[in-house]
Amino acid sequence: MKSQSLKLSLTAILSFSTLCAHATSVNFGDQLTINSGVIGEFGVVGGSYFAADIDGNNAISDSEKTALHQGTEGFIIGVIQGTGTPTHDGVPYDTDWNRITAPYAWFGNTGQEYTTSPITGSTETGLDFSGFNWPWNGIEDIPFGTGAWGEGFTDGIANFVWDGVYGHAYTLDYRTTVEEGSPTGFSSVQFEYHFEGTVVSAVPIPAAIWLFSSGMIGLLGFAKRKHHI
Repeated sequence: MKSQSLKLSLTAILSFSTLCAHATSVNFGDQLTINSGVIGEFGVVGGSYFAADIDGNNAISDSEKTALHQGTEGFIIGVIQGTGTPTHDGVPYDTDWNRITAPYAWFGNTGQEYTTSPITGSTETGLDFSGFNWPWNGIEDIPFGTGAWGEGFTDGIANFVWDGVYGHAYTLDYRTTVEEGSPTGFSSVQFEYHFEGTVVSAVPIPAAIWLFSSGMIGLLGFAKRKHHI
């Protein structure tokens, strides 16, 4: 009877750990790290980037991309992430910092990203980017939560690809349009973000469960041996 109870407990634990490891939703506090953009001969050729369709042809070329690098946090799910150092004209200073992305130069001035509402979601529904904002050249409030463009994109939703296993890679693609009359001078210009990185669990539950499970396996083996004595 004890052996049967241990078997049932072990089965429940292993089933729970499998569900945790393969969940497609990101959970509160999970981190999405950001791989740095890779610059080639004619622009960004890999990694994470920010881009604008400057020539207005509804497509993004490598030369229209700007490499992105992780800030102090990357994306933290379920948390509003404000700016670090205020954006300003001119290129970033050595002392500039930001939470999601490191400050970068675009058209000779400093840009970064922040959120006014938490990012949440899953691989099925996408990630909620309705509170995504882009401060640039000293202009702090440039909302990037609407204006999706191109097939397969929805206002305020980032397309999210991940196999559900913590520690594995993800890709995230988001498209938006600068609002009409924007003080940036890029009114109605279409923008694109592409992020690559790793999904890191807020709490290392799988590791803890496997540690506990190994103890249960040991107890099960002990119970079996005792039963046969």
